[in-house]
Amino acid sequence: MATASDSTDPSPAAVESRADQASQPGFPADAIPAYLVRLQLSDKQQEQIKRVIQDYDQSIDEVWKQFSQRYFQTIAVECSLLAATEDNFTEQQRLRIRELRRRTAQQETSATETESRTAPTSAKPSDPVEKAIEGVGITLTPEQEAIAEKLEEKYRYHLRSLNREIHRFHARLLSLEADKLVAIEKLLTRDQLSELRQSRRNKPDDLKHSGLRGSAPETDPVVEKE
Repeated sequence: MATASDSTDPSPAAVESRADQASQPGFPADAIPAYLVRLQLSDKQQEQIKRVIQDYDQSIDEVWKQFSQRYFQTIAVECSLLAATEDNFTEQQRLRIRELRRRTAQQETSATETESRTAPTSAKPSDPVEKAIEGVGITLTPEQEAIAEKLEEKYRYHLRSLNREIHRFHARLLSLEADKLVAIEKLLTRDQLSELRQSRRNKPDDLKHSGLRGSAPETDPVVEKE
């Protein structure tokens, strides 16, 4: 295994400390990811890996920007659909759903409560309106349901188009990150590569802050009905 330079403390405690620092959000973008710091890279390897990261991250950052733009466009369209649907709710229905939405926005609802409300009740693909009213004690009248379905039909093509672009950018991001990892692995010794593979199999939490660029939204865009 490659050894650290004389200026770097190679002791397990020191290596773990440097790995912990590298795992923190906000660490320099071109810094060595935590899962690589633990491999006790030589100075030469560190410089080579930084160059690989810099070369790939220019393209990755651009795709992340496009991904984020499309994602937030999708959220905006879904919000417009929800607002149009709620225009046909009774005042009591609107107050109920908006209060729960306010609690969610302010993170006043526990994860357990949120999961219990949003757990799927069937294999039917979900849509923004169903997600909004599911489990909140609101029952739509047949007339309200008919209006909601017509609105969803009007919005469906636009949402489907945005979702396709999101999936396309996701595929590009995954490919770029995978290619970057392959390029980094080529710079490792056999022992380092073996240790890295062992870590991936046994300690997935170590890869939580793995040097990936950007941060994907935690909420998945709606999957439109065919």
